[in-house]
Amino acid sequence: MWVTIGIAGSLFAGMLAILWFGYQEMEEQRQQQSDEVLATAPAARPGHCLLCEAPLRRPASTDEVVFEIEHRIDAELQDIAQVLRAPSGGLQRLYRA
Repeated sequence: MWVTIGIAGSLFAGMLAILWFGYQEMEEQRQQQSDEVLATAPAARPGHCLLCEAPLRRPASTDEVVFEIEHRIDAELQDIAQVLRAPSGGLQRLYRA
């Protein structure tokens, strides 16, 4: 019985070793392929698209984003105020059930 357990254990360890070495070989091949692709890839230019080399927009600053959001909120509030100031028929036309 101990011999059977020993043989089964050694076979299991051998299968794990085969899997490990196969995985390592696949990773080495993947690394070589990615190195080849990167070697032939064009260099990236900062601020330009990688595909068509068109200039990219610069990222907006935090102040610009806040200003744009405040501007949109003010426009929405003005629209709401106009609807509320309209004659009573305005609300009925806007919110029909």
